This record gives sequence, C-alpha cells and structure tokens, in this order.
Amino acid sequence: MKPNTHNSYYIKNELMYYWRCIRQLICADEVSYNQYIADVIVIKKEGYIHEIEVKTAKSDLCTAELRKKKHGEWKEWYPHYFSFAVPSDLIEEAKKVIAKVNPKYGLIEITTDTYSPITIRKSALRLHDNLKYINRWKEDVTRRLCNALIFERRGRYGEEHANEEYNI
Repeated sequence: MKPNTHNSYYIKNELMYYWRCIRQLICADEVSYNQYIADVIVIKKEGYIHEIEVKTAKSDLCTAELRKKKHGEWKEWYPHYFSFAVPSDLIEEAKKVIAKVNPKYGLIEITTDTYSPITIRKSALRLHDNLKYINRWKEDVTRRLCNALIFERRGRYGEEHANEEYNI
C-alpha cells in the first residue's frame, strides 16, 4: 500500500527521519516560537535553524499561509531558513506562493516512493545571519522532544501505571 502523502503526520515523520537519520541533524516537530508553531524545526551543524512548514491542501497553502504575518516581518529571532514541504500535486502551486511571498524559501516534495520520499526541489536560502538566539532555539527543541517522549511513554504504559517506576 502506498503512503498517503496528504497526511501531515506521515509527512512530518518522513521529514524528521530524513533530517535526523540521513542528514544526522537535530530536529523536532510542533516547536513553538512566539505566536507560531513550526511543523518541523531542524538545527543545522553551523547552528542555523530551518523551519519546514507542511502543506497538504491547496487552500491551506495559497490562502491561510499568505495571511501569516511572519512572512512579511522576518525577525532576527525567527528561523534562518524556511521551506514548504508539499505532496507532488502541490509543487506548482507552492512555487507560485514562494515567488510571491519570499523567493529565498525552499521547497521540498513528498512523494510516494517508499525508499526515498523526500526530494529537495529548491534549497532554502538564508534569511538572516543572527545566531544570538541559538540557545533559546536549542532549549525550545529540547523541551519539545522531552514532551514528545513523556507523552509517548505515558501512552505506552498508561496512566494506571503512572506511580510505578519505568522499566525501560
């Protein structure tokens, strides 16, 4: 059975697998910063932050994303790179959005290829050089990863065992 490339959970997992296991970088999903939540954040070896926004529907890509204030006011504490990750059938629409919003944004295609579903169609260009906030980003990613681990374990062991020691 082919994977559903219009499922954001599937896309986020494939992106994190790619950035963590293939590129050997630190990454996390659903990382909060300011009033935004990044679908995937990657910490590059040089310390730069790459935000990847997953879009699975044309309306979300073309309408909702264009309304976000962050695209018009990129701040020094925002990620250094930004890319959209979309299924194959949204590539052309994503190219139009990138041309309109910020030509420095990258584009990642998610395919149904079981062995290599990630294709970088356009590399993101750096939006700023400020590394002053890198420790805050590392803390945010660490907090998110801790939360994910805690809730995964709670789900695995159940609340009925919440007061027992974990045997992991």
